[in-house]
Amino acid sequence: MFIRMLIAAVLLSFAFVPVLSQAQESDISPTWLKGTWTGGWPSPGFGEDKVEITFGDGNKFNGDLQSQRGGLIYFRDGKYLIADGKVALEGIYSGGPSFINGTKFTAALRRDGDTLAGTWSGGKTYDVTLRKNKKK
Repeated sequence: MFIRMLIAAVLLSFAFVPVLSQAQESDISPTWLKGTWTGGWPSPGFGEDKVEITFGDGNKFNGDLQSQRGGLIYFRDGKYLIADGKVALEGIYSGGPSFINGTKFTAALRRDGDTLAGTWSGGKTYDVTLRKNKKK
């Protein structure tokens, strides 16, 4: 009887290994998020728009967007919230063309292994994948 219980316990423990590894791959913690991330999306007919975001303390982020059509656009003192395995961003563009300056943008991102993937919306909505910059 004891041996059967031991075998059952061992088999059950293996059943939970994939669940735990999936949870670790989708969880976002402030420590994991902190740092500078880069990515982009296609700029219709003009190549790629590139974004760089630095997540800091106090649920704040800063960064810039190098738009192929609008030039360099900054965002400062953006806010982010981590909830339900996702990170939501909200900020305001500063600089660039007058129709962009002062425009609110949002992003909804989820962890996908070592990347953040989701959507970026600021006038139009784009699919985006961000990769954390390696420390030098």
